Amino acid sequence: MLFTVVIPTYNRKDILGETIQSVLNQKFTDFELLIVDDGSTDNTKELVAEYMSRNPLKIKYIYQNNSERSAARNNGIQSALGDFVVLLDSDDTFLPHHLELLAQTIRKHPSCNFFSTHYDFIENEKTFRSPVSSLKEGVYDYRLFLKGNPFACNVCLRRDNPKLILFNENRNLSVMEDWIFFIENLQHDFIYLIGIISVHMREHEGRSMFQNKLVIKRKILAHQYIRKNVQLSGPELELLDSNASFFCSIHSYLDNDNHQARNFLKKSVKRSGSNSKTVILFLKLVAGRNIAQFISRLFR
Repeated sequence: MLFTVVIPTYNRKDILGETIQSVLNQKFTDFELLIVDDGSTDNTKELVAEYMSRNPLKIKYIYQNNSERSAARNNGIQSALGDFVVLLDSDDTFLPHHLELLAQTIRKHPSCNFFSTHYDFIENEKTFRSPVSSLKEGVYDYRLFLKGNPFACNVCLRRDNPKLILFNENRNLSVMEDWIFFIENLQHDFIYLIGIISVHMREHEGRSMFQNKLVIKRKILAHQYIRKNVQLSGPELELLDSNASFFCSIHSYLDNDNHQARNFLKKSVKRSGSNSKTVILFLKLVAGRNIAQFISRLFR
């Protein structure tokens, strides 16, 4: 079996069905679908049971006590039968060609351990470009992620990679676990980015990145973790520090805390100087919010 698609989920019954169906609609059919329920208290189990009754050979269900999505992802990776594990958040969807595109690229790059694709954001039936839209097809390593995580958790990984580092299950790092995952794994490896859109990510109020205070707190903790546990050069640390402060400035502003936003912005500029991003954000601190929301999408 080539693929195991892993969907971690928690209380997403109202939108999980569309996510599941997007996997079942794949043109490429050599896959299993593994749904890891992270202690849902809604009717997620009953919803999945309906899909399993119609697709008993394709879908498997694992229930675990609530442990956050890092643990759910790791549970799925360790339970997978496929040669490659494809992660899909429960509020996102695959386009019908996603697995087919991955399979074609894996055959062309048989030594590669990580793959990703371009994706779009969907909000109120409108489509917005994602951070990876500016990146060309090709290979990238950890240095790309010193500026943040443009991939979200859109990743396909080789299951039997002996150097694979699983997701950090520290609950205090939740929301930023995918950023840490990429930096740790790609220090001595690379990811192949496919320049074709094959995933849609829903923007909605329940998405974790809209919880600004929590996101800022977790970004700071994740930044500290990376500084402590990942060996980086002086210029790389400067880039990491500056962009982490810039990220926190954006989310402080979106949380209507202009004082905190200015303080984080000062730290960013002090670390690596001003640029077009920091100038625009400074202007938005004075004049408005639309550009800040756009920048937040680009650099989270």
